[in-house]
Amino acid sequence: MYRLTLGVVFSLCILGQGCKTSDGPADSNQFSSSQETIVLQAEKVKGSGLFSLGAGSLTFREIDELFEYPVVFPKHISNIEGIQMSVDFAAAEPDYIDIIRGDLDSQQVFVVDQNNNKDFTDDSVRVFEKMDWKSSKNSIECQFSIKSGNKVVIDTSWVKIGVQGDKLYYGRDEHLTADFSVDDTRYTVGVIDQVFALTFTYGADPEMALLASNAEPLDTLFRRDFIKRNEYLDLGGQYYRFDSITHDGKYISLVREQNFNQKIGTQVGMLAPDFECLTTTGDTINSVRLKEKPIVLANSCGCGGDTLSTASFYEIKNKFKDRIHAIRLDSGMGNEKDGWHVDAQSKDNKDIYDKYRKMYCSRVAFLIGVDGRITEKFDIVDWESALGDVIF
Repeated sequence: MYRLTLGVVFSLCILGQGCKTSDGPADSNQFSSSQETIVLQAEKVKGSGLFSLGAGSLTFREIDELFEYPVVFPKHISNIEGIQMSVDFAAAEPDYIDIIRGDLDSQQVFVVDQNNNKDFTDDSVRVFEKMDWKSSKNSIECQFSIKSGNKVVIDTSWVKIGVQGDKLYYGRDEHLTADFSVDDTRYTVGVIDQVFALTFTYGADPEMALLASNAEPLDTLFRRDFIKRNEYLDLGGQYYRFDSITHDGKYISLVREQNFNQKIGTQVGMLAPDFECLTTTGDTINSVRLKEKPIVLANSCGCGGDTLSTASFYEIKNKFKDRIHAIRLDSGMGNEKDGWHVDAQSKDNKDIYDKYRKMYCSRVAFLIGVDGRITEKFDIVDWESALGDVIF
């Protein structure tokens, strides 16, 4: 199953490549398979649905040095601190979700300026509770200004605020869905953007998944179900490239692809990219010479004290033994000798890093079949369910 390690503080940056800014079509989401491009009109849905959404930690500051505009504070709350959470990094005039915390009746409370009127006296006073990652019952609806095409509009969404361990976390609590038809088949897709999980925009690293086909909904999403921009959505055997999503998430463009079987990439069904790398013991691995049996190429990551991803690699290696080639990638690892281990940060391993990791911390694993195609893509800790019916 596609999982996100809780408590990750995302590095937020503006990565708006490929995003369109037009207002999109006004017609309904009904299309023909003869159309080269289809543009879906999406809508916001409260909560994460079948997705997993992250959050970032909150660090409050003295209010005297925070707000650049007049703010009305509740007089019955003492020791007030504040924080401003940006809603749109691309806006010429930035807007924020303003949050304060303080003491009331011997307990710490917080207030969110939900209607964005710079007045905390007409908003609910809330007690910090444990973050419930799977529920939206305590989500807070907020109003804000956001860039939509060439205009700035007033919009609303939801945020989650909660405590885990000794830290306070914040993140938006929405995902996008689009219901549409191609010829006579109905589909529903969903979209999230983990990198922009603290804002209300899309386009940094959007991920899409098919949620339903002909009213048959999925009940679980696995790593293989997710596609990123410029990857391909399988709609009844016809493939569409996820071309772009508008900044505000309103419109999603898909482009029909005729030659999916000839594509090279790390999506399930594609031809796996060839690679060459150097192990921690000095051995050179060239995938061209490993065609006689399947390859499990597993990313692990020790971030946050994680040991499960590394342990999962050894479980795979010990389970399937000489039936597979098992290769582990990690960042800054030591001189591992039990098997093939590849330091992804080494300049000698840029080739495999660019093709199969692409980030400092990853826990995604790939099964490459003897036919040279990506057979399975999975989170390494889910290897038993992912590989159980594939490798015998």
